[in-house]
Amino acid sequence: MDTKTVPDLKTEFTRVVKILDSAVAALHSDHPAEDDRVALRRILTEQKERDLGTRLHVERVASYAYGLLKAMGEEEDVARFLMNAIKLHDAGKIDMPQELLYNARKLTAEEFEQIKLHTVHGAERILNTSTGPLATTAAEIALYHHERLDGSGYHGLWNIVTF
Repeated sequence: MDTKTVPDLKTEFTRVVKILDSAVAALHSDHPAEDDRVALRRILTEQKERDLGTRLHVERVASYAYGLLKAMGEEEDVARFLMNAIKLHDAGKIDMPQELLYNARKLTAEEFEQIKLHTVHGAERILNTSTGPLATTAAEIALYHHERLDGSGYHGLWNIVTF
């Protein structure tokens, strides 16, 4: 693969963060919650049709998260809301070539850079579908789900979590 075809991760990430910031600013608009859920169900359906393995993975992750949230004493409505948002964390894999997602060899540096973009593409896909509360939360989760507190995640962020 020609490295010129892989977009610059930092540029793409910055662009989607701006879109996300706009969505967060509009979060308390008159956007109906039901429209939000219907729009996001379309992404899950598309994901199931394109890549059942990833679809099953996101269901498992969401189920684990729900269990952890409940064990931590979170309210039922908040736990369910976050569980539904978490189901969209890999929405960007819909656009990834299958040979990059499923292969028995180590990815090249260029291929791994392309895989890293699934976080950015997922957040953008979600926000292009809806900007309601569920979508905005799901987009944040999609964008940041490979970050680590020590800054060694996909985008090298270190200040995601504030205490």
